[in-house]
Amino acid sequence: MTKNTNVKRLEMEENYLTVSEVMHYLKISRSGAYALTRRKDFPVCFIGGSIRVPESLFLVWLKKQTYVPATLAENISA
Repeated sequence: MTKNTNVKRLEMEENYLTVSEVMHYLKISRSGAYALTRRKDFPVCFIGGSIRVPESLFLVWLKKQTYVPATLAENISA
């Protein structure tokens, strides 16, 4: 299997979330979830008339949005 084939396989295995799934995951309103999809830093994919969010990129984005106080970060890394 070539490197190119591996990349294509990874892309095919990506799980995509609907706006409704993002809404439920974050426990936010529907309008709040749609507002996220309009942010320039939010990972979103438009397929026809549907909005999908790549799950792996969503989780990376979410982690970057999470503030961890220094005192808590010290306890985590210890």
